[in-house]
Amino acid sequence: MLDSKQVMLSFIVIFLLKKDIIMKFLLRTAIFILATTSSFSYAGNFFEDLNKTLGSVNQVLGAVNGNSTASSPTYEATPMAQATNVQIQKIAESLDVDTKNPEINQALFEARKNIAQLLLVGSCQTDMGQPRIGHILSPSASSINLSTSMKSTNYHPKSQCLTVSSIGEWNMPAKNALKFTVIYYSEVSGESVKRYVELVKTTNQWLVTKHDYLKS
Repeated sequence: MLDSKQVMLSFIVIFLLKKDIIMKFLLRTAIFILATTSSFSYAGNFFEDLNKTLGSVNQVLGAVNGNSTASSPTYEATPMAQATNVQIQKIAESLDVDTKNPEINQALFEARKNIAQLLLVGSCQTDMGQPRIGHILSPSASSINLSTSMKSTNYHPKSQCLTVSSIGEWNMPAKNALKFTVIYYSEVSGESVKRYVELVKTTNQWLVTKHDYLKS
């Protein structure tokens, strides 16, 4: 029969064995979590960074309309609606896409902040002129290839932004040129507006050369 010391020693051994099993389980769980989330870690950083960028741009748009004391030389004074947080998030999510083409994916990776700013202005600008996108507009862009989105709606209220419904038809006609289409949607009237977009890489920046209803 075991004495009290042996019983105590047995309990200690069992405890240590169980503790080792628990530690191994926790270690394996931690490794699994790291393995399954590491591929998304950059995407998370991108969303956070992009939302900050879009948020600051949205503040500028609000300043244009007198809704804030903030100001910026990047965007010219022009009528703008104010995007909701859901609409801003929709833009971010629309750019988190795998095109199945490594070259296009790389170009999108490099250009998506500028694309996001274009889409925000494209969603919210209410006048009939060309998109006022400031420093992300290419100097070589022609005004005949630039048109706002809201001008193509008849029943959408100008006090609200359009929503980016989808982005697709990605292609690169040249190593430094990226093309795609965007569909803007009115949550109020149900109208949809399609725009053909082109960006050209110049001096390490992807600049907008086209945002128009004509394909070419």
